Amino acid sequence: MKSSLLRIGGGLAACVLGVVVWRFCLQRTTAGRIKISSAGIASLEKIRLGGVEQWIQIRGNDRTKPILLFLHSGPGFPEMPFSHVNAPLEKDFVVVQWDQRGSGKSYSPLIPESSMTIEQFVADTHELAQLLLRRFGRPKLYLVAHSWGSIVGALTVLNYPELFYGYVGISQAVDPPESERMMYRFALETATAQGDEKAVKELHRIGLPTL
Repeated sequence: MKSSLLRIGGGLAACVLGVVVWRFCLQRTTAGRIKISSAGIASLEKIRLGGVEQWIQIRGNDRTKPILLFLHSGPGFPEMPFSHVNAPLEKDFVVVQWDQRGSGKSYSPLIPESSMTIEQFVADTHELAQLLLRRFGRPKLYLVAHSWGSIVGALTVLNYPELFYGYVGISQAVDPPESERMMYRFALETATAQGDEKAVKELHRIGLPTL
């Protein structure tokens, strides 16, 4: 019995060690792939937007390249941890990833709930854009926004078009209330077709979204 336990323990230890080594090698490979040149910039900074401390990551192989500000999805789904996936952009742009208020590194229980509005997120985006333009001495920048961020991004560009060369919406939100209703109807139709009475009952209890 004791020898069996020792073999099992040894096997588990070997597995854990293998995972640690694999993770280390993967990190080294990724770090090498996304390494910034000496002429570039790579920083993680805390700033204040709308009176709230928030975090941005700035990366680019050449600090003289155009600025690209990225607005993440959610609300509350920061994409800074996945910025290495789009590292090729850092060859042609100074890419700014931002953890919006209440998300990721910018989370704080002290943030007023009343400030978590689309209007405030647009104001934060406007303030950040101005900050970046002043810092790098540029007249305009590019804005790229994903999903939830595309709501904020489209409204920001609509209100302050003079700050942007261009806007790119990824999974652009067009009519969020109608999208919610379409998803509800699809879920109800699917549950009904599959005879899932529990799901049908729960969906009826929730009711059609009225956003």
